[in-house]
Amino acid sequence: MYKKLIALVSILAFGLTLSFAHGPDDKAKRILLESKKTFESLKDFSANFTYAIQNAKMDRKPQPRRGFFKYAFGMYTIAMSEQDIYCNKEKVWLVIKDQDAPEVSIMNYDERESFSIDGIFDVYRHSAKAQYQGQEKVGTANAHRIFMAITEPGLGYNQATVWVDVKTNLPIKVKLKDRNQTETIYEFSNFKKNQGFTKKDFEFDVASFKGEVFDETE
Repeated sequence: MYKKLIALVSILAFGLTLSFAHGPDDKAKRILLESKKTFESLKDFSANFTYAIQNAKMDRKPQPRRGFFKYAFGMYTIAMSEQDIYCNKEKVWLVIKDQDAPEVSIMNYDERESFSIDGIFDVYRHSAKAQYQGQEKVGTANAHRIFMAITEPGLGYNQATVWVDVKTNLPIKVKLKDRNQTETIYEFSNFKKNQGFTKKDFEFDVASFKGEVFDETE
C-alpha cells in the first residue's frame, strides 16, 4: 500500500511528462507540452484524489478510495482514512490510524523509494503516441481527453488516457491500462497551487501522538 500511495502522487504528472517524438497528433502534443510547462512552474500544490483499480474479470465493481495530498520540492503528505504518510526528504512517517491500536513507523528517507519532481519528470523519456479524442466533462470541468499508446516495453502499463482541464491546464483524471487489461483510474479535484508550504508542513508531530512508535532510523 505504501508504494501504491507514493505512485499515486507522481501519477498526477504522468500525462504531462511523455516524449512525443513519434506522435502524429499535433494538437495532443501541444496540449500536453503546455500542461507540462504549467506543472513545472508550480512551487507547491495540493489536491483531493480518488483512485480505483478495475478489470472486466472482477466479480464486483471496486469502490474508489479517497484522500488528500500536498507536495513541495520533493516533500509530500498523503492522507487517507486508514493511514497517512509524511515525508520531509530526511525522514518518512507512516501513520496507521487504527482506533484501537494506532501506530507510526519512522524511516530514513530513501530517494529510490520516494516521490520527487526530478523522478516524475524522468517519465517523459518514455516514447508515446498521443491522440486527441475531443473534450469531455470530468465532474463539472471541461477537459481535453488524450489517449497515449506507450511504446516503452519495460513499463508495467502500455496504454494511458489523460484528461487535461481546459481552464487550469492541469490533469484532472488519468487512466492507466496494463497488458492484463487492468485499469487504474485516478481523479483529482480542489487543486490548489503555490500556498507557501514549509518543511514543517511535511513533518509528523510524534510528541503529541498517542500510539505506538516504531523508530527504524536508529
